[in-house]
Amino acid sequence: MKLFKILFLIILFFPEREIVFGKSHKDGITITIDSAYSNQYPEGNYFIGMVFLNITVINRSDSVVTVYMPNIPAPQLPHGFDCYGIFRSDTLELGTIFSSLILEPNTLESRQYIYGNGKLYTLYEKYGYPSPQKFLQDLVRESRYYFIFDRRDTCMVESDSTLEIQFLGRFGEEGEWIEVRPLRKEKLRD
Repeated sequence: MKLFKILFLIILFFPEREIVFGKSHKDGITITIDSAYSNQYPEGNYFIGMVFLNITVINRSDSVVTVYMPNIPAPQLPHGFDCYGIFRSDTLELGTIFSSLILEPNTLESRQYIYGNGKLYTLYEKYGYPSPQKFLQDLVRESRYYFIFDRRDTCMVESDSTLEIQFLGRFGEEGEWIEVRPLRKEKLRD
């Protein structure tokens, strides 16, 4: 019932413009989920780990676009998250290290997002999955991802049912998994 109330408030205050995975909507915004990976071992059952999504937002419109997440729905999502995901009936944080994403006209930016941090083990137990890998794969494939643009427009991205999550194990010699800068940021040519 609580989820229904939250979704009702979002729909009421943020008219939704749907974005199908990898396709533009009428205002020239494209959002793609480029890849998904985890620090879970490919065969391990020792811990859930974290889920990372590389997401690209392309602004082909002639205006500046801001991806912004207000403190809705509170208190599940802390202030500062500019998007979130819904897996079955659960809302999960989809956060980035950076501040809100601001895109000039005809630009793109790719960022690494951490998905569901702090809630994954609880959901794994709740749904009774046979392995962490199966749970994380379903989580990435079945979630619907929501982005809030310019504090008023809610856009949804359906995950790609063929998206494969890569299981890379724990931190390697190359350091941490978390990227502290945009993965890609560039001006588009006409």
